[in-house]
Amino acid sequence: VQCPAHVRPLPPPPLPRCPPISKAPAKASASAPARITEARAAEMFTSAYQDAVGGVRNQLKFGAMFSWLGVVLSSAQPNQPTPKMETLKGWIEAKCPEVNYNTAYKCFNMAREAAAKFRIPKGTDVYRLLSAPLHELSPRELKARKEIDDAIEGKSANQLEIFFGIRKDPKLLLGAGNQNAKKDL
Repeated sequence: VQCPAHVRPLPPPPLPRCPPISKAPAKASASAPARITEARAAEMFTSAYQDAVGGVRNQLKFGAMFSWLGVVLSSAQPNQPTPKMETLKGWIEAKCPEVNYNTAYKCFNMAREAAAKFRIPKGTDVYRLLSAPLHELSPRELKARKEIDDAIEGKSANQLEIFFGIRKDPKLLLGAGNQNAKKDL
């Protein structure tokens, strides 16, 4: 069913706006927009920053989970040929259709390279290393966790791929004298 030509669709709802910041405690007023204190604004900003930085950590944790899933699926039927559906890619496509295999593999690659770069022992559960509370980690695991935390702090996934050697630095590809090289990677 189509709408008649003279009927216009409703405009999209307006985007939410950040409330204005006030140095003084907020006062309720029917005519003035709600205000938040500087302390609340700082808390909100810090929380958003932690979510943003946590995104890279979550990618590494997901990559470690990808590795774990491969081990679990391969140990379910050892020494037997695996049909297409039972390969990791086939299993993900069949059981988790909303997961993009290439993106998942990219996260796995980053987690694998992080484990190699920081010399994490082979039997160590990297997912646990990245997500367990600090008091549950051994001194060796704490050291590895701190090194990873320091490495990912303030970096994007692209920067980590360059750091881990997965991707070439565009500055090197374009040449140091090239004016078109990206300046802030």
